[in-house]
Amino acid sequence: RIRPPVTRLREMGIGDDPVINKTFWFMLKQAIEWFPEEREFLRIGIEKASKDRRRDVHEELLGIAIERFFDDMFFLRELYKLKLENRDAGGVAGVIKQMTQQYPEELEPVYYGLKLAIITSREEVYYRFRKMAIAKNIPQQALVLLDFGFEIMSGKHYEAHACLDEIKTVFGPHNYYVILLEFV
Repeated sequence: RIRPPVTRLREMGIGDDPVINKTFWFMLKQAIEWFPEEREFLRIGIEKASKDRRRDVHEELLGIAIERFFDDMFFLRELYKLKLENRDAGGVAGVIKQMTQQYPEELEPVYYGLKLAIITSREEVYYRFRKMAIAKNIPQQALVLLDFGFEIMSGKHYEAHACLDEIKTVFGPHNYYVILLEFV
């Protein structure tokens, strides 16, 4: 047979072997040293370190990646997640600022800013990023849902209830989402 079915191919099961892992990390570090302009080696290492829950290696590789490729959105996303896991609000804000500077036309940094504002319940930050989201034409449905989330996380239940009424009008005939939100 020229092309056997994929279901007949089995995984070799060598991924958990310590010798293979040690060899992998050695070769990866060598590749990063030999080919410093290749970002894919760093990306592969960061993904494997995340999968294997090797936080020290993850942080080390991410530090190298951000130093060399400060404008790569993959590495900025990973740094954002790391800073968020470490509960470093200042670091997260710095990453969002860098994302905004590197990608001023993208909506993704605005989303991350809104997420940070909702988590920290900082009203001035939320409304600054909300204003940016409106300028970038984020759909009204997403905005009212984000408004609702912000009001709930801020503990403003009266304002959150008002957001539910606004969600009903914005979603029109598809306002069955409100039933789920009212339950929350």
